[in-house]
Amino acid sequence: MSLLILLGMTSPTPGQRLSQGVVGTTALERAGLEMVWQTHVTVDPSRGGITHVTPDINVTNTETVFHVEYAGEHKTFAAGQRDARGRTIDQQGAGRLAEVEVQVLAKQGIEATITETVTPDVTLYVQTDQGMIEALDAETGVNRWTLSPGNPAYPNMAPSANDRFTAIVNGSTLYLYDMAESKLAWKRQLRGAPGAGAIVSEEFVFAPLLNGRVVMKSLTDERRPVRRLSSAGRAMVQPTVTPRSLAWPTDLGYLYVANVQTGNQRFRHRIGSTISSRVVYLPPDWLVVVSTDGFVQCVHEIRGSIQWRFSTGERVVQSPLAIDDSVYVATDYGSLFRLDSQNGVEQWHIHGIREVLSATKDRVYARDATGNLVVISSESGDELARVPLAHMNLSVVNDLTDRIYIGTRNGRLLCLREIGQELPQLHQSARRELDQQQVSAAGAADAATPDEGPTEEPTLDDSSEEPEDSFFDENDANPFAPGAGANPFAPAEEMRDDAGEDIPADDASEDDGNPFAVDF
Repeated sequence: MSLLILLGMTSPTPGQRLSQGVVGTTALERAGLEMVWQTHVTVDPSRGGITHVTPDINVTNTETVFHVEYAGEHKTFAAGQRDARGRTIDQQGAGRLAEVEVQVLAKQGIEATITETVTPDVTLYVQTDQGMIEALDAETGVNRWTLSPGNPAYPNMAPSANDRFTAIVNGSTLYLYDMAESKLAWKRQLRGAPGAGAIVSEEFVFAPLLNGRVVMKSLTDERRPVRRLSSAGRAMVQPTVTPRSLAWPTDLGYLYVANVQTGNQRFRHRIGSTISSRVVYLPPDWLVVVSTDGFVQCVHEIRGSIQWRFSTGERVVQSPLAIDDSVYVATDYGSLFRLDSQNGVEQWHIHGIREVLSATKDRVYARDATGNLVVISSESGDELARVPLAHMNLSVVNDLTDRIYIGTRNGRLLCLREIGQELPQLHQSARRELDQQQVSAAGAADAATPDEGPTEEPTLDDSSEEPEDSFFDENDANPFAPGAGANPFAPAEEMRDDAGEDIPADDASEDDGNPFAVDF
């Protein structure tokens, strides 16, 4: 299949208002919101719709915005704007225009100052059940590129990306695209059925399998051996990557945490009941995990110690939302809890909420049982406003910025923001991405030295016996078998196909061709 570089395929105007019948602008304004953009991705409604929408932040491609503040007002200058002659300016040009504005105001006797804000690049990866993936600029909705990996008849797992690579699992094949070079870097046949989407760190890609293993492959070094990390149960949730750790849950209620640089296991926790949602990273070094029995636990990613536990008393299958000093947990029975991220103490809880989408310093944005957008005070939990959006059946959880993304599964997407909030406000989870390059040295040092052991026993099993595991391949040794079991962290074997042959990076099957060829 071909990959299409379709710059500007959908080009909504920034700030474009929604047409009547989608959502009324009056209802938005009453809720203190305004429309940023709307667009429509390529979807054949007769065959399916959107399956995943994943926000991702690019820490190397940042933009500096210059604010000229004077007499209680301000003007903003940024790359991409046009000067008096209609020419598009770059970042340096934006800085010069800001300086000129200050000089003009000074001649009028008005004192002005310039402040700079560094805004990272955020991308929305939109995936359909027809195999298409579109990358949209999260601030404008403009299409950056579109690709169709593998066979469109095969199922696709949620994609993952870093500043250079995008990883996609199609069927049982892992595809890695080098977006900087606009090419397919390599593809590998996974030895087992994939359990969830792969996740990309700065150096590796990790693919979870139904047999409990997680395949660990270098992004750039073809000679580096593949590792297969083992776990008890089925790995059916996309792993979580932090600057120092890889964390993934299994359906038997275990949380596994390994060194993201080496794959060496740090600890295993018996959380309790089934874990159906992703582990959430709470900077600087905590992991928040929820289980279907309603427990929320905060675990140290290195030591394995438990910082706090909280019981909602209700079934939970959605990932919590960690925003700055708060953790928001929505239950299956319509309760929304706000917990203090430091100690797990309940701040408030309300009823009638189906899911939480995003949050700002003062507000929480959620959806009720009928799909309406509910605006909640983050301080008290009181309802501030309600916007009728029951017809929008697609929600996007955004823990990176204050933007609200919502749409329909037949392809419509829109972005909302608080009135006057021109620049996206980064949450703590997004700021840690900006700091990731600074802590990468710590990660390398962490990989070179033995992991610090847990300060307390991390495995919270009710018994000393290992759980029965029936999800390994027929010919696989059970890594948890007593004595003779294979060491799950022994030197890794190379990835091979069913015939036992190595699968080269440039192997071209009949459905692949040039992935970046233009489809006429």
